[in-house]
This record gives sequence, C-alpha cells and structure tokens, in this order.
Amino acid sequence: ASNSYRLQSWKKAATLLDAFLEKYKAGPDKSYIPLALMDRANTHYAEDQLDETIAKIDLLVKDFGDSESALQALNLKGNVHEAKGEIEEAIAAYQLSLEKAEARANGEVAGESLYYLAALLSGDKPDEDPSTRFPKAVGYADKYWEKYSTGS
Repeated sequence: ASNSYRLQSWKKAATLLDAFLEKYKAGPDKSYIPLALMDRANTHYAEDQLDETIAKIDLLVKDFGDSESALQALNLKGNVHEAKGEIEEAIAAYQLSLEKAEARANGEVAGESLYYLAALLSGDKPDEDPSTRFPKAVGYADKYWEKYSTGS
C-alpha cells in the first residue's frame, strides 16, 4: 500500500490502504494505522475527494492526535479547506498545525504551516481587504525566516 502510494498509483494505493485499515483496525499494534490514514487522506485528496479527505483527517486527529501523522494532517486539512474556498477554516487549520508543531519542536511542520499561511494571506483571496491581509502574511513570512529557514 505504501509503495503504491509513493508511486502515486492512487487507485491501487486506495484499495490496498482500505484493506490494510480494515484488517488491522482492531489489532493490538496500531503503530502503522496513523501512517495509513495519512496516506489514505492524501489519496483522497489526489483524487479530488475533498470530503473524504477531511473525514480521514478527522479520524486520524481524533484517534491518533499525538502522532506525527496527525500534525501533518492538519496542514492537509488546511489545503482542503483552501481548495473549497473556505478561507477561515484553512487559516484555522494551518494555525492549529503551527501551534502543535511548535509545541512539539517540529520545525519541518511548523515551517510548512507558516508557508501555507503566508501564501494564503498574500494571495488574491476574497476573504478580507489586502491592507489587513498582507501585514498578517508578512508576519508569518518573517517568523519563518527567523525560526525555520535553516537549510531553506
């Protein structure tokens, strides 16, 4: 399932991931379930199945909220909301991801969250006046360069 996902064979990966999740959902070792849920959310997203993507993310965050996959999933949730034109929800998801990533000292996810926030707020989006939106974007960009730009 993971190999098919990495090869971007979305339909094959989806079938294998669904089978894996069904087979191992009740097992004692759930260590791979968060990874499989994240991969499955991404396959839904790749196939433009946005509601299904959100459902998998919500399940992942609910059942495995302390996992690294759940951290990454919050950024994907922001991507989905942004794709649906739900700007406030996208901002909230990216901000929650940033908050949780910083609390866990996960610079990679925090940097990604900051990128999404800066890009969303600096883009041509109808959510608010550019004179208030752009300063927010600059603040996120500045924070990225101050704290998370090493190796960028």
